[in-house]
Amino acid sequence: VMGNIRQNMPSIKIDPIDDGADKETADVLEDLTRQIEQSSNARNAYINAAKPQVKMGFGAWRVNTQANTKDIFEQDIVILPIKNPFTVYVDPDAVKPQKQDGRFMIVSETMSRKAYESQYGKKIDVSSIPNMGLGETKARWYDSDSVRVGEYFIKRKKKVTLVQLSDGTVINSDEISEKDIELYRQNGITPVREREVEQEVIDWYKLSAFDILDYQEWPSGLFPIIPVYGEEDNIEGETFIRGIVRAAKDPQRMYNYWNSAAAETMALQPKAPFLVTADQVKNYKRFWDSANVDNLPYLPYEPDGAAPPPQRLAPPIMQSGILQQAQISASDIQQATGVFDASTGNLPEQRSGRAVIALQNEADLGQSLYMDNLAGAIEHTGKVILSLIPKYYDTQRIIRLRGEDDSVRFAEINKPILTPDGMKIQNDLTRGKYDVRVGVGPGYKTRRIEAASSMIELARVFPQVLQVAGDLVAKNFDWPGSDEIAERLRKMLPPGIAENQELDEEQQA
Repeated sequence: VMGNIRQNMPSIKIDPIDDGADKETADVLEDLTRQIEQSSNARNAYINAAKPQVKMGFGAWRVNTQANTKDIFEQDIVILPIKNPFTVYVDPDAVKPQKQDGRFMIVSETMSRKAYESQYGKKIDVSSIPNMGLGETKARWYDSDSVRVGEYFIKRKKKVTLVQLSDGTVINSDEISEKDIELYRQNGITPVREREVEQEVIDWYKLSAFDILDYQEWPSGLFPIIPVYGEEDNIEGETFIRGIVRAAKDPQRMYNYWNSAAAETMALQPKAPFLVTADQVKNYKRFWDSANVDNLPYLPYEPDGAAPPPQRLAPPIMQSGILQQAQISASDIQQATGVFDASTGNLPEQRSGRAVIALQNEADLGQSLYMDNLAGAIEHTGKVILSLIPKYYDTQRIIRLRGEDDSVRFAEINKPILTPDGMKIQNDLTRGKYDVRVGVGPGYKTRRIEAASSMIELARVFPQVLQVAGDLVAKNFDWPGSDEIAERLRKMLPPGIAENQELDEEQQA
């Protein structure tokens, strides 16, 4: 299952959904999100959460911010792993897939007492602290060497004033600067109406069992902790989660039992000795004593008229019922996990290719739950990132973007430009509404290899395609120099094809 997830890691896609958004800015946001994932090694965080999700039904990662290494006045958005999912606590009343309808989330960590006192400047006097009331015991919060610190995210209601401008844009009056207001006025954009509403905001606390260590308002209305679940069942109001292992535990126990019984049966049965009389081997005892150790070509013996020649007893016979039960238990494990021989590469003999594909599809269907839930969690991660970008990428600057093919480009964002219609903002990441979706399938490199193979097959049956698309064929190969060859072939294309332009009559001739 994890191999399938690694090979088909979901990817974040962003689309514009209102008049204030456009496709070009959506492409910038998508490439920026991909760059955030790449620079923070988000793939590692996703896989780190997918492992316990598949095993036991629950994993998690988080979205955070940190100071830019090149400019300490700028913050970068990062995706970080949560290695121990048991340090994450969510509101038990939440029902949505990523529990965003809950009232709170908590993630905790344990740090050494020395590091705690050095970082926060607070001494801990254990003797003066009484036993805890509600919640966990003192032993779970501190001991002689370590201190537990938690991050507490909790929602509250906050009144804000929304202002609708003459161009249809709706802004929060508390979040817009005087400079932005002046820019709107210069472009003839004025407030039309305003309305006071209640919005949910999230407060962030850093705390120990003794003190509130830090506090700020989290700049997004979405929790930054992203849980991902396996199978969930609600039984009489109580939610149970499980992974792929739970249903396989009983057949695995039976499989272990029957194999242990087979080993015990074989071990207790005697070996296959020779039946001889004492007179037959008395003169050749040294040969017979080493018969089980040395590879002797023959064993001499003295004929005994009162007995037949030496004979070996038949070897012990394993009870067929034990072996059959072990095979049944192995089959039960496959039925419980949905992982059949075809999905592990152990293809059944004398089966047609169509039958093998059907078996593989059956296995994929049994495992699709985990991939779907992971894709939903990654999609929500995109929404969290999208809600943070206007807060942290709100100034004019040049940022690095990463394309789907892993190519890097740079773009200037929030740049005022003068157009015939007035002052406009190019690549404005602070306006517009955008939607997030995920694509699940092979990675770009895998699709590139498959595309190159398909192009070669097309060129074999239709060689003329190389005259107009030879550069695209070369570009999809992974050997050194393929990009240079693609560029040279592109220069050899007929006029107009490379530039994707309409040809006039002279160029067509």
